[in-house]
Amino acid sequence: MGTLITYADRFSPNGYAIPYRMGERNYCPGCTRQHWHIGRLTAECAFCGTAIPMEAVHGYGAVQSFSSKSAGQQTGIAA
Repeated sequence: MGTLITYADRFSPNGYAIPYRMGERNYCPGCTRQHWHIGRLTAECAFCGTAIPMEAVHGYGAVQSFSSKSAGQQTGIAA
């Protein structure tokens, strides 16, 4: 017989996180207002400061990846 996984077991390690969804109406879980400061990884409520994770985060935030190129070419962002 399989192990019964309860609702509390699924969210206990990190807690339940309400994601910020771009293009939708998002209410703050702390104060129920709708004004946000949008960052790379999180959105922060402009009134109470509650930060919630973005639903669609691509990449690794502020870490930029550089690909190696053949000798004589620059790596990174071209000027």
